[in-house]
Amino acid sequence: MKKTTLLLALLPLTFLPLVRGLYAQESTAQTHAGHFLFRVPEGWKTTQQGDLFSMTPPDLGSDELLSFLFLAPVTDTGFLAVADATISQVATAMQGTGITQPFANHPLYFQLYSGQCLKGWDYSMGTGSIRMPYKDPNNPYVTSIDFSIGVFLARLNGRMERVCYISRDFKCGNYETTTSYKWTYGPVVDDFFFNLEFDDWKDTHSRPGKISNTGISAVWSGVSYIQGMYRASFFVLFDNGQVYYNSDLPKYGLSNLNTIAAAANDPPHWGTYSYQGGSGVMKISWQTIPFSIADGRMSAGLNGAQRTFQKMPFLEKVRLAGTWNEFKGAISIAFTADGQFTDQGVLRSIEHRPTTCNEALPEKAQGTYEISNHSIIFHYAGGMTTQAALAELDLHPGVCSPDQLILGWHNDVLEKNKP
Repeated sequence: MKKTTLLLALLPLTFLPLVRGLYAQESTAQTHAGHFLFRVPEGWKTTQQGDLFSMTPPDLGSDELLSFLFLAPVTDTGFLAVADATISQVATAMQGTGITQPFANHPLYFQLYSGQCLKGWDYSMGTGSIRMPYKDPNNPYVTSIDFSIGVFLARLNGRMERVCYISRDFKCGNYETTTSYKWTYGPVVDDFFFNLEFDDWKDTHSRPGKISNTGISAVWSGVSYIQGMYRASFFVLFDNGQVYYNSDLPKYGLSNLNTIAAAANDPPHWGTYSYQGGSGVMKISWQTIPFSIADGRMSAGLNGAQRTFQKMPFLEKVRLAGTWNEFKGAISIAFTADGQFTDQGVLRSIEHRPTTCNEALPEKAQGTYEISNHSIIFHYAGGMTTQAALAELDLHPGVCSPDQLILGWHNDVLEKNKP
């Protein structure tokens, strides 16, 4: 039997004392666990045994493990102390130990972000590590297995709510990685915590922002001094008062973007804005940016100077025709005007992952595509779907074949194949 199969069998029993409360399925769309209200990701498996509720993805590999666990709330409302205690509690339940973080801001917990979610409650999210002894029945020696633990804490109504995920670490070639980094699981991990609702809390903002392309809600492009140099940059003003400012678009573009989760996972590039009578103010991390709009242009006060941004056209019903390549033709992608694509390695490349250990996209593929809201969405012939940011520079409604195609969150420049 594979190690992961054994661990999946053991973990629900091991975690039985952790969670308290009655768990009930409210409907096919939403689950009620303690005070939590949430939707189980499509295809994921749920386990309820006694007081325990957990959920796992359906396609774990032989060396992988990923499970979300809902823990009982506590009255202590100090983030760092509760996070350390949570890691210790989970480690003890696994009959393991928490591993001290060498560069963390607390012994076991490495806090990534904290602040106030747009829903109105305060949060902290971060990671830790757990080492669990393991006895392989085919090996006389006791070894150990390491797990990454993701900790999410929400402070509301005088208590601290807790959710965590357990992700098995494994070796891939010369690299160490963990299951939660896998391409198909990453978006779930990023979005899940900030989709949570609570049965005794009314969210301040419950609706993610959209680009209405009316008034000021649009994508504005220009040049500004950012990341130590002058770069092409974007202001994205959403219809719910959120704003995004960066030299790159969000990783997958703007189509179906959960702006509440995106802002909480990347606070330095997100904020809010107010606007009235032609002028307004954006508050983004440590910056307060006054701006005005007139004649279809935005003027923003940045670094003591006024910078001009143009409103980018909203493009729908766009089709591409041609083949574009990167790295002098080493990889390429072809599009046809009837909505077909053939990929020869580009879609993997534009992800810019540090290793291929957690990659799920095939090296070569074909299927159909659609362009929507600064994203290009790929529907693979085998049934999988992915999407990438699309800057839409030099594109227009109808069939396009620009000399350069800028694709992906890192603004990869693809050159068109010449006849």
